[in-house]
Amino acid sequence: MKSILSRAQRFTNEIYLRHKILNKGGITYHQHLFIAEAIESLRPKKILEIGVQMGCTSAFLLRYLELTGLSDTELFSVDIISEWYQQDTKVHHKVGEEVDKHNAPKKNWKLLTNNVVAASQNTNIIGTDVELCILDTSHVYPGEILDFLMVLPMLKKNATLFIHDILMSRHSIYSDVTSMLFSAIPGEKSFPRTNMFASIKENIGKVILSSDIYNNLIGVFNLLTVEWQRPLSADFLNGLFTYFSNYYNMDCMDLFTHACYLQTKSDLKKLYHNSCPVCEDNAEKSCIPPLNTDNSCSRCNSSISQRVLRKISHYMSINTEELSVLSDKTDTALPPEIIEISKDIRDLSVYQDNFNLIMLNINSTNLDIVVKILDQLPKLLSPEGIAIVSLIDLSKVSIMNNEILESISSDSQKFKEYYKVNFAEIDCPTQKIETIYIISQSKVSIDTLFNIKQ
Repeated sequence: MKSILSRAQRFTNEIYLRHKILNKGGITYHQHLFIAEAIESLRPKKILEIGVQMGCTSAFLLRYLELTGLSDTELFSVDIISEWYQQDTKVHHKVGEEVDKHNAPKKNWKLLTNNVVAASQNTNIIGTDVELCILDTSHVYPGEILDFLMVLPMLKKNATLFIHDILMSRHSIYSDVTSMLFSAIPGEKSFPRTNMFASIKENIGKVILSSDIYNNLIGVFNLLTVEWQRPLSADFLNGLFTYFSNYYNMDCMDLFTHACYLQTKSDLKKLYHNSCPVCEDNAEKSCIPPLNTDNSCSRCNSSISQRVLRKISHYMSINTEELSVLSDKTDTALPPEIIEISKDIRDLSVYQDNFNLIMLNINSTNLDIVVKILDQLPKLLSPEGIAIVSLIDLSKVSIMNNEILESISSDSQKFKEYYKVNFAEIDCPTQKIETIYIISQSKVSIDTLFNIKQ
């Protein structure tokens, strides 16, 4: 009795019969069929492919979508390179070239090259709610682990993920990173069924992601502590930290920073600058909050200036034996230990003290008293102390009409020359806060010492 082929089999067979070139690709007929079966089940609106190389799978997907009436489904194909060299044939190739060579339909295909999937230009194009994703990239640590963590925020709840080359061995030129990742991802897992004895196992796995996956990613992040086979720059890791902080909880982020330290032998202090210290101090264990469009924290609304003040004041509190603080105690974003020991700027009787931390949030209501403090700053500030000055809601006219404020904000650096102090600026691109000035009599670079510049 002749067996009845499924839709996935019929259309996969038709594509392979007409386009022999597909057999050149790293993914086999049975693996493509495995993906096709998922497409038949999901009927997805968005498919994301990470790792393109020749583009054989891209061509297969585009043809399959057209044959099955899913021509409106979008396919995004992402690769960190745009060209590659095939060692065995000594031929240079363009990424995705098979799509053009065999005239596959490209109406809803977007090829994104020369950057990781989480690059802002890619995330803006791809968006969210991707229902099916195929991951097939470098096969060396931390490769697919970081690729998965970058792409997860783009995936729809219970999305289907395919990971290729999950039967690799660390004894080969590649590694077992794909196998370990497949094992660590929470979800319902399956393999292609190629024969009843399973003597030949297809080198691909499928995961239907768990609904609560974000609460169960410790195993995935822990894989990053395995020795990396490919070094990554601190700048790249800092960028990933910023991106990951928007989605993953602090336990996961602690593992990430620990892994970065193990692999780079650097403390990477800049990694911590992009998180919200106000929420951290409040022991928020859920997702580290993303920033609003004005760079304020989306959970506690602390501004850039408040977060900078908090980081510096925290540094001072743990590195100064006897901390003496002059500040505006109405700034509730300051650490509790600072608020408890600080002296209010409105108390004129404290002006004879020698402070190692002075925090001045200048606005229209405290302008007169703050100007007096600035006028006496050399006497008030200890030799190793710092003063942090931010201008809030002050018009340019108010600043220009005041000699001290104008000298701080002008390019002439008259304030620096007059008071013999060094200061650094931290730009705060918000409507309320123009600039924060960090003033110090110390010769040590403030930016280097506190690692706080945006």
